[in-house]
Amino acid sequence: MYTISDSISLKIINDNNVLAGVGNEIRLHTKDDSSTLPFKLKGKVHGIESEEWTNKLLIYGENEFIFIEQNALNFELLYRGCLSDWVSSGKLLKEEGSFLLVTSHSVAVLLKYNDVTHFCEIQNKISCTDKSTLYSSYIYGTSWEDLLILGGNAFGELLVWQPTIQCEENSGRAKLLQRRPCHNGVIFSIDIDMEAKMLVTTSDDRSVRFWDILLSAESDDFNKAKIVNPKSGYSHVARVFKAKIIRECGEIYVLTGGEDSFFCLWNRKGELLFKRRQQFGATIWNLDYHSPTKTILTVGSSGNILKYGLEDCLKQDADHLPIILTAGQSLEENEYIAKIKFLNETNFIAMTNKNRLMHRHHEVDGDDGDGRKGEWIIVNSFVPCKCTVLEVYNDMIAIAGYQKVTLYNFMETNSTFEKMFEGKVLPGVIRSFIFLSQSEYLVSDESGNCKLIRSHNFEDSVSIDLPQCKERWITAACKVDSEFLIVSNRQGSLMLYSTSVDDQTSKPCDTIKRLHGHLGCTTVTLLRDYTSFSILKTTGHDYAVKTIKLDKKDKTISVLSREIIPIAWVEKIIPSHNNNELLFGFNDNHFVLWSREIETHFEIPCGGGHRCWDLHIEPSKNLVRTVFIKNKQVLLHQKIIFNESTFTLNIPKNNWHVKPCNVLSCHKSNELFLVSGGEDNMLKVSKFNSESGTLTQLHSIYSHISSIRGLCVAWNATARKHVIFSCGGRAQICVSAFEEGSEFVEELIDYTIQNQVKSQDIRCDPETRVMSIDVRLRQEEENCFDIFVGCSDGYVRRLKMEKSSISQVSEVFYGKCILHVRIAGPYLLSVGTDGVVCFWNINNFEVDFKIAHHESGVNSFDVRVINQNEFHLITGGDDQDVVYSKINYNSGTFDVITLKRMNYLHTAQVTAVKFTPCMNYFYSSSIDQVVRKVNLETFDSNWEMVSCVADVKGIELVEESENLRAFVYGCGLQVI
Repeated sequence: MYTISDSISLKIINDNNVLAGVGNEIRLHTKDDSSTLPFKLKGKVHGIESEEWTNKLLIYGENEFIFIEQNALNFELLYRGCLSDWVSSGKLLKEEGSFLLVTSHSVAVLLKYNDVTHFCEIQNKISCTDKSTLYSSYIYGTSWEDLLILGGNAFGELLVWQPTIQCEENSGRAKLLQRRPCHNGVIFSIDIDMEAKMLVTTSDDRSVRFWDILLSAESDDFNKAKIVNPKSGYSHVARVFKAKIIRECGEIYVLTGGEDSFFCLWNRKGELLFKRRQQFGATIWNLDYHSPTKTILTVGSSGNILKYGLEDCLKQDADHLPIILTAGQSLEENEYIAKIKFLNETNFIAMTNKNRLMHRHHEVDGDDGDGRKGEWIIVNSFVPCKCTVLEVYNDMIAIAGYQKVTLYNFMETNSTFEKMFEGKVLPGVIRSFIFLSQSEYLVSDESGNCKLIRSHNFEDSVSIDLPQCKERWITAACKVDSEFLIVSNRQGSLMLYSTSVDDQTSKPCDTIKRLHGHLGCTTVTLLRDYTSFSILKTTGHDYAVKTIKLDKKDKTISVLSREIIPIAWVEKIIPSHNNNELLFGFNDNHFVLWSREIETHFEIPCGGGHRCWDLHIEPSKNLVRTVFIKNKQVLLHQKIIFNESTFTLNIPKNNWHVKPCNVLSCHKSNELFLVSGGEDNMLKVSKFNSESGTLTQLHSIYSHISSIRGLCVAWNATARKHVIFSCGGRAQICVSAFEEGSEFVEELIDYTIQNQVKSQDIRCDPETRVMSIDVRLRQEEENCFDIFVGCSDGYVRRLKMEKSSISQVSEVFYGKCILHVRIAGPYLLSVGTDGVVCFWNINNFEVDFKIAHHESGVNSFDVRVINQNEFHLITGGDDQDVVYSKINYNSGTFDVITLKRMNYLHTAQVTAVKFTPCMNYFYSSSIDQVVRKVNLETFDSNWEMVSCVADVKGIELVEESENLRAFVYGCGLQVI
């Protein structure tokens, strides 16, 4: 069994072991391996408790708990028990075998494990006088006599009581010592440090509150204590689920994590020291801290454990200040650095506001921190002139201004500059100079004059014909082979030129308009170069990285796919040593270094997008240096690239949806492929390895702008090529394709359904949601499909796809929200919120037959056609019923042979039904998370299990050899 589900609990046992709950499973992670313990809970694991003085473990979830003994990597289940109420928190006590459980209605239960009887006996039990439902609780103390219990309820109140302090009027109840209003919402987390006299609470009001605990001088009686001086932190933008107080270097810090996927580091005063998006958009449910390596571990709704080293963040603030490259004595009065670039790790080249070219050698490691040891040195061979462009490529430097270009070669051995060229190149002010290689350059001016230079002496050149626009110069370029040149301009167009001809001027062969908006591309990077085509990547100012295909035979360029990234303005793509490319750019007023595997590496406040900045990567030292000019000062930042914690654990990572998966389609060929879509607006193509039980992501598709509701995959539409049809919110239908073995996916069509209104205007109704889709391939035409969709506006629509376009053929108003459509033989079947199954004649698009299965909405639907005239239908609805019907079709007449209504097969809405391939059984599941296998002859359920996937959306079945594999999906994925 393979499980991806919420991970709510996490516990660092020691330097070598970490336990985490994933759904109802308990995962053990060590330095060498990851495994699942052989015992599970019925519900999700909410808490894992361990203490340094015992080898016992307490694990609980919902109303169940298990008591475990650990010896090295061997775990033995000692006892499993249940309470009549949900367990809010648990605590192992000093007395061997004793532990305390606090329920959600403030009942403290003291239990002790008996080694002789192998039974947990209740030693004591007491209820607090306040019975409000607890959303969080914290147990302080190590024995029954000194226990202190703090609870947080839905009213934002902190409830404090001790089991041993009972009411005078009712000796069977514990007295509520304090009721302290703390938040304007539910309290989700409580942590306390009595030594530091500090209390921290978090809530769904997005705040973190820091409290001082004032105890009386003569005793630690909490009845006389005061909780005062609240300090609030508001860095999270959603519910805050966990807070933990930690100690480092004699200082108190607080770690928090929440629904916004960020964890925050605070000092005792409530000041934010560090913030990081850690779980790729998934909710952070829990966190723990490993002090020896200063590492935070987080778990969340994606089921992943992610770690991050905090050693840098816990240093003094002075260590994080930038180095100021001071002017020294070299610059004149009122002179400052206006443009600056890295030459290499320790050398800079710069241009001042007085048009003087300057050089500086700067050793960061050997500096005293203020930048005074380096001095700016004038490059005397440079003739001062107005500089509009300063570019560096390896050891070559280009300075351009009005008409003129100066080219230097820097010799590091003696820190000298060899002038390779100086002269007029273009008639206007030069706005762009791009190094295509060591000996090829692309230069353009403000009037649209552009030249491809092929020699150091600038004699061999080709004029590039740029289209007319307001700011007629280039923003990025890339050379492919010796023939093709790809150029982006300030109009936003990406253009392909052929430069192998002998003509003096080259005109565009093909153009993609507004690829990244109206400002054009910031980078064009060659990824793969094959004989007949090439693959490139482009970035811009639109939060996207796009993959481009260059067809060398047809001399065309086209967009294959796009990836949405959390960087608004990408300026550089940097290859990395582990094939995890780095993207550098701007987000609001910060420099950002980002990668797919780690997300944000760091953010540097810079004031906003800069015209003058540069960075230098040192992979061997795991360092990146960034330099920019702010307020006429040159600021140099040094940051580590990969925060590789010394807390080494073998923690596998899944790349499943971070929000609920709504639809899934499976296909078994040489390998088992999965295509899925969800609330995170993403389509994922994955591969499941049955032998190892692992899921590998192959592609992510970012076509949708809203949640994906429907999916149909034309498997093997052509040889080894699969076409994906998906639909969802914003009236959107997307078509993509991928080929087995290819590392790229192709986004073919992005289509929006349009409505005809009385004014004859065509407009898109953004409120229309396409709920379901099914397609059939036209046999007479290649890559042509008939598409049928059911929509939330009550329409059933027929469309057609021809080559690379979709057009609407017809639509019929049904009057109810259409939830599912499915092609079955000569008919299109639909079900909606009225619970009726309709048979639509595909030829005339009229309803020939109806059968009522439910009185309300149909959440799940499956159909099989046998011998072209026998329809088998199975539906699951909001009414908790599963309905099966067998219908014969003969010459236009329908006969209902069987109609079986299975009442209350589940205890909640039925969201998944699926026939087995042999048609002897069907599987069903529901919001109640129970998966059942039902015999279609007897209608008895002869097998069932409880899945740990919450909010089940569906089931897919795949035959493998003689086995049947079930994929249960929703808020997670479970493979059975």
